[in-house]
Amino acid sequence: MIMDYRNIFESSLNEARETTQLPDDDKFIKIVKERAVNMEKKKVRSKKPAVIAVSIAAAAALTVSAGALVNYFHQRSVDIFFPDVSGTQTETLIDEDSPLTSANKHFRITLDKAYYDGDNLTCIMTAESLDGTLMTVPDIQACHDGQFTAGSYPLHYDMSGGQFRSLDLVKSTETPFVAHISEYELKRMGVAGGFETLEGETYIRFGKHLGGGIFDGIELRVNVEKNVDTAEVFSENGDKLIMTQIGFYSDEISVLPKMSEIRSGESHTFPEIRLIRNDGTFKEFNEGDYPYSMWSDTWCYLLFPELIQLDEYSGIEVDGVRYLKNS
Repeated sequence: MIMDYRNIFESSLNEARETTQLPDDDKFIKIVKERAVNMEKKKVRSKKPAVIAVSIAAAAALTVSAGALVNYFHQRSVDIFFPDVSGTQTETLIDEDSPLTSANKHFRITLDKAYYDGDNLTCIMTAESLDGTLMTVPDIQACHDGQFTAGSYPLHYDMSGGQFRSLDLVKSTETPFVAHISEYELKRMGVAGGFETLEGETYIRFGKHLGGGIFDGIELRVNVEKNVDTAEVFSENGDKLIMTQIGFYSDEISVLPKMSEIRSGESHTFPEIRLIRNDGTFKEFNEGDYPYSMWSDTWCYLLFPELIQLDEYSGIEVDGVRYLKNS
């Protein structure tokens, strides 16, 4: 028969607490409960409740003794950049053996979430200081083969997202940040060894040179695959932007301030950007809300301050110019 694991979980966790020093931390409880729910979803059959109880108690004790999942439960870092109002994002459980986390004596870096829209790879990461060392500018490189010779490429880094939204969600020793690169930019740069795509297994290494070597030896590995929906939107004169669940970009034009104005010190203003709902109303953000933007005079990339569902919007308005989906 199919068993109800929730009751078994509750009693098992209580028994485990009587014999093992388990924390009352809500995060810990949530992690172990998630394990129990996953067991229920799998509808494991014909196991005795006593056996299941022992397994859950052992898993709870192991979580504490290994310090595995509790320390690297980083949905809170993702929420700083992209709180998902739809509730469809899954929380990331990363243990010490995962290729998504790596440490030296100074820092542990965890790749909390990787977003890939088919052109741009945007990573939400957390730097956790292990010895009180302060976070500084990292030198981040990526490549497909892990050799970091021909074909390696730089990732842009920006910590400003932590300034527009409260950092109360994380400890003072943790620094959430964005790392980003686009295929268009890599092809334009003429990356050594040639370049095809960011998709596939990708290694990310924190280099020796910038930051005084405090990130030496830290290397992550992620399987990059498209997980962000996209839609083309057009202005009346045919200019195209690509709207995604987390922002918009263009490999052809820039709708952000001209770099010549910025370099010369001329006054410039960030454009007013509004999302156009299907009913014609607008979703507006303040200028300081955007966690990350990167552009030149011929391309641009900007992140929204939350994850959206594209089917709820007909387009984007930038300084009064509307870019709409083709009907």
